[in-house]
Amino acid sequence: MELVFEPGNGTDLLPFGLKRTNIKADVLAQLESQTPPGEPEIDMYRSEGLILGYDTADRLEFIEVTHPSSCLLGGIALLGDLKNVLVSMSAQGHKAPFEDGSYDFKDLGIVLYCPSGTIESAAIYQEGYYD
Repeated sequence: MELVFEPGNGTDLLPFGLKRTNIKADVLAQLESQTPPGEPEIDMYRSEGLILGYDTADRLEFIEVTHPSSCLLGGIALLGDLKNVLVSMSAQGHKAPFEDGSYDFKDLGIVLYCPSGTIESAAIYQEGYYD
């Protein structure tokens, strides 16, 4: 699955605010999801490399993408080579410090998780998610 990140809105396929029931019944109906024990606000779609996070009203507010899926931001493949992604992001005027194994582009609401020097996942989150 290829998702296009849209800062402030989610993705082309999964907009923020979408109800969990709609995602499971309509958008990702063909896929099996798991809700980790003790984490009722999360659905994992392991076969697609997707983790979806919901607020207390069961509305989508967080999307994490890993392989085999892919994600794009302004033509940049975010699960690509870390150096190339950072150079491309910088060329578009976006910079972030490396902290706790990730780059958090707060102006975009996008996190690149790369604790070992390679991008393991990319996430997009709704404003206020980490507050």
